[in-house]
Amino acid sequence: TSLSKGILPCLTAAFISGLAGALSQKGVQMAGGKGRSPYLYTMELSVYSSISLLISMFATKNGRKALSEEGGIFKHWTPLSIIPITVRAMGGLLTAM
Repeated sequence: TSLSKGILPCLTAAFISGLAGALSQKGVQMAGGKGRSPYLYTMELSVYSSISLLISMFATKNGRKALSEEGGIFKHWTPLSIIPITVRAMGGLLTAM
């Protein structure tokens, strides 16, 4: 069903991602007394994630295939595809606060 193969895994992944982000950020802030800027830390994580995503897109057979197809990686997107992206972005911002 769509619940077990779509909605539930997305919600679980978002929860685990948010929890891991909050715990790692709290650890970084507590390290060394004064800690680091949470915004800088979040930006660093996003840059590293983007780099690893780009490497995997070009290094794997499926990634190269998706990039070469007409429509590219956004071929099957609908306006509703923006919802999980927005939720993840808001979660990242809330974690940084």
